[in-house]
Amino acid sequence: MWGQSPGRKQRSAQRRQKEETITARDDSTSKDHVPGSLNAEELRDQLVGVGFPVTIEVVLNVADQYFLAWKAAMLQSSELSGDDLLTLVDQFVFTKNGAEMTSPFDRLRLYNLIWKHMSQQRDVQVKLCTFDALYGFTDKDEERMKWLHQITSFAVSANAGAVLDCVANWMKLHPTEAIEVADRLHHDFCLLLPDAHEPLMMIGMASPSLAYRLALAYVTMYSMSDSKAFPPIILVRVVIKWLTDCPQLFSTGEGCGHKLRLLRSQSLNPEAIPLVGLIRWSVIGPLIQSANGWDYSDLHYKLLMAINLSQPNKHLWTSDHLVVLAKLLLRYTGSHGDVDVGKAVDRLAQILQASITSRVISIRSGDHILLVYMFTLFYTAHLNSLL
Repeated sequence: MWGQSPGRKQRSAQRRQKEETITARDDSTSKDHVPGSLNAEELRDQLVGVGFPVTIEVVLNVADQYFLAWKAAMLQSSELSGDDLLTLVDQFVFTKNGAEMTSPFDRLRLYNLIWKHMSQQRDVQVKLCTFDALYGFTDKDEERMKWLHQITSFAVSANAGAVLDCVANWMKLHPTEAIEVADRLHHDFCLLLPDAHEPLMMIGMASPSLAYRLALAYVTMYSMSDSKAFPPIILVRVVIKWLTDCPQLFSTGEGCGHKLRLLRSQSLNPEAIPLVGLIRWSVIGPLIQSANGWDYSDLHYKLLMAINLSQPNKHLWTSDHLVVLAKLLLRYTGSHGDVDVGKAVDRLAQILQASITSRVISIRSGDHILLVYMFTLFYTAHLNSLL
């Protein structure tokens, strides 16, 4: 058997020693080790001599230290700036020994390392900030989007809740690109292979916040505004499963967000919640996809349950939403029978009654526009219980 030459053994020993030294130095679990003791140039020089995948672990640990120091208000003495950290991420996380990471096996190792790291980091703020340093941007970055798509599909397949929570926060920060992420997951788990949607259905248990974000993206994509804006029935079933697993989240929202130090992204004001779009699906969906009436009935029931679990006086929808929904329903009164339209109006009536009882709808007193549309809807669809 061939043995290693003395020179090769010596180099291997030196390399192992360097890896152990730098890994120990950047141990993020050390409470008294903060980025104030880190020098960017020194770190970069050491990382150049350390092989893949140790470089990834070190940079992730350094990122954690940086954000822990931010929480402790100690960044002013740090030798490592935010720009330095982002440079380390770009240079050592998404490359292998300075070259493009082309091997699927290497990328899988990267995703596993990020999953492990996020699972072990208990500080939610640090975790979300580190993920933003990896995947965030202000102006759309196609290369970074590609990496995000890949780790998101991986995390859904692996039911990796820690990573999925980070993806949910990323979608909140990037609402436009969030539509693309949601569409990609639909493609990967509902279209690419038949009957492969089970991991998508499990998101409600693994990461309720991601289920919330994806539902918001899907109701935006499929707004029921025309005949082409209706959701694939598999997505309706997926959302039903999410509503079953986390009904309160869909009726109360995500609550107060964490204060984050974002090095790549920008904070945004709160936006709409998915409940309004799901009510549209429930009420109008059966008129177009009558063959799947049972699925929409199940969705309607789950929405009523979610509304009943809502916090009183938390206004989830308003008169304006109701007017838009009434307009959409009136479009279909001439092309569908009285019975079908009457059932749709009945569903709207039940949702409205539950919302009023739970005090989650804000209706302006004396709203004449709303009254006109509601009375028109009532008299147009003869078979209903709206009043």
